[in-house]
Amino acid sequence: ERYVGLYTEGKYFTDIQVMLLDGVLTMVWPDEDNPWEGRVRLSPLGGTSFRMIGGWANGETATFEVDARDRVVRLSAGHVVWDRTDR
Repeated sequence: ERYVGLYTEGKYFTDIQVMLLDGVLTMVWPDEDNPWEGRVRLSPLGGTSFRMIGGWANGETATFEVDARDRVVRLSAGHVVWDRTDR
């Protein structure tokens, strides 16, 4: 899955991990005491956009940004932008 990886915001928010859990693209916060509780499932909307289900921004859109070589470089979710750190 091209979106799976670690993303960092760097100022106010902890890193997030995007992973496949039971075949569903999911965002978790690995530094939380119980990352499973705050997980956010990502439901495809089309292109690189997903509807966030559960968690802190339920119902909002998450969009992955790609560079000129079609590599995923950034995630915008709610009003927060994270840069991919595991390329």
